[in-house]
Amino acid sequence: MTPRVANTTSIPTKDWRRHTDSPSLWIAVVIGSVSLHLLAFWLIRSYQSHLLWRQESQATIPIDFIEISPRPKAETRAQAKAVTPRSTTQQLPKQVVPTQQPVAKPVPTPQDQSAIALAKQRQRELDQQRQRELDQQRQRELDQQRQRELDQQRQRELDQQ
Repeated sequence: MTPRVANTTSIPTKDWRRHTDSPSLWIAVVIGSVSLHLLAFWLIRSYQSHLLWRQESQATIPIDFIEISPRPKAETRAQAKAVTPRSTTQQLPKQVVPTQQPVAKPVPTPQDQSAIALAKQRQRELDQQRQRELDQQRQRELDQQRQRELDQQRQRELDQQ
């Protein structure tokens, strides 16, 4: 019998080498992935909040106009006197006088409050600046008046001599 090749040939046992990554590489990959995801979520959220803020600032605010027509007092008295007396069984219809309802003031937002405070501060600064300018102008006028008086006094003295 002929010898089999399979029996005579030695098959080397495969040496399975396992590739292992260092733990520091995995830690770096995980930290990088988490940081990129957080950055992406933060950018998306800030963009959405910016759009929401922009919509709020550009939103139209409905304004209700209340027209109140002035009614002269003399006219209402004349109408009241012109009513004819009726029998006691009939009742006079009551006149309904529209009353002015107080308009609710909107609650100012923090941005409005800061804008109001800034406007008030600017107004105070402008008032102070105007006051300083007025004081300077008054001082100049007083100096000019004193100078005129001194000139007149010198002129008198020269005239007397």
